[in-house]
Amino acid sequence: MSERRKRKTSNEPRAANPARPPAPEAGSGREGDGVDESPGLPGFRTWQGVYLFVFVLFVLVVAALAVFSQVYA
Repeated sequence: MSERRKRKTSNEPRAANPARPPAPEAGSGREGDGVDESPGLPGFRTWQGVYLFVFVLFVLVVAALAVFSQVYA
């Protein structure tokens, strides 16, 4: 029991949670650093391309639904 209490009151740093990424250091913010991360998806070099693809696909699906609702009404 005394060993357990001793461990709780020690000033040793706690072990990092492996599920949580480490906190960013001060001054390492993303604003204005000019770094553009690749999305890591085949066929897309930028996140802007991914967002554009998703938006265009959404518009096409909505248009197809509108056409099908008129044809099969």
